[in-house]
Amino acid sequence: MRWLGLWNGSTYLGYSPNAGNPKEYIADPSNYIFTCPGHGYVNTNKVVIYGDTVPAGLTEGTVYYVVSATADTFQVAATSGGSAINFTTAGGSACVVSTITEEVYAGGGTHTISSWTLGLPN
Repeated sequence: MRWLGLWNGSTYLGYSPNAGNPKEYIADPSNYIFTCPGHGYVNTNKVVIYGDTVPAGLTEGTVYYVVSATADTFQVAATSGGSAINFTTAGGSACVVSTITEEVYAGGGTHTISSWTLGLPN
């Protein structure tokens, strides 16, 4: 499981990456760097980009790996430790980046969560 959908009865309310913490960022297509002050990511962290038009060359909801992480910047790669992906636009202003935790369950079906905290961008 990668994504969690939030429903109230039959009304769809939204979605969030599993164990996510959405953060706003600025994407610079001239050097393929995301600036996100104090992001806390380290190389090999799994992240997703979603919520608006993503930078061209990336796909919304795809799991990427953090590479070249510094305190305030990072790049993304298709594989852990891989080369940074070149993107050609900055994407939409409402787009966010978030960590994501992939979990595997033995069986399919509906999982009921009695308590959940939804992280919203700052």
